[in-house]
Amino acid sequence: MEIIAAKTDANRWYSVLLDRIHALSRKYDLPEDIANDVQTLTVEVAKEQYKVGNKSGIAWLLKKQSIEGIRPKVAAVAV
Repeated sequence: MEIIAAKTDANRWYSVLLDRIHALSRKYDLPEDIANDVQTLTVEVAKEQYKVGNKSGIAWLLKKQSIEGIRPKVAAVAV
């Protein structure tokens, strides 16, 4: 059940984006082909920007950890 919930939460942005695009398409009575083009463009740009932002964030974190001498945390195991 947790895996399904995590996947749903991870994809929520996509559902919200599509809902907003569909609402605008109906509001302005866009023809289906134009609405589909707008949807495709918007989703592609959103995915590209997410990837760029995610890669940038990871690079920033690794650089910060390197500068501060921080090592990834590992759980201690009592023996």
